[in-house]
Amino acid sequence: RFNVVGDHLLPLIATHRHDADIVISATALLYVLTMPPPADSPHYAELVAQQHAYKRRFVQPGVLHVFAALLLDAEAAGAARTQADVNLVELVLFLLVNLLSVPPAPADARVVDTHERFVQLLADENV
Repeated sequence: RFNVVGDHLLPLIATHRHDADIVISATALLYVLTMPPPADSPHYAELVAQQHAYKRRFVQPGVLHVFAALLLDAEAAGAARTQADVNLVELVLFLLVNLLSVPPAPADARVVDTHERFVQLLADENV
């Protein structure tokens, strides 16, 4: 299996966080990958399990900090905020909503722990 999120997209965003085109493109891919799967999909359980794996990547040290910093940078731009800044803020917020909306897996304590850590990290980053 390829680990595009953990091995490529998240490091790309962290490394090039000041390159708006790269960050917006990579964040857009993350957004699409984390969209809720259709409930009637024959691969629903597998897709949800993959989303839990993505969510676990986001609770690794420093990952959410990068996205919080992107939001703060856009906010700090004030009147100089560009459409790219607005697009990035929207994408980051939609991405966070997708990650928060990953349906729970039955009787999996690891999933509950990941969700609680994710929410705590968002609070720690003042998001």
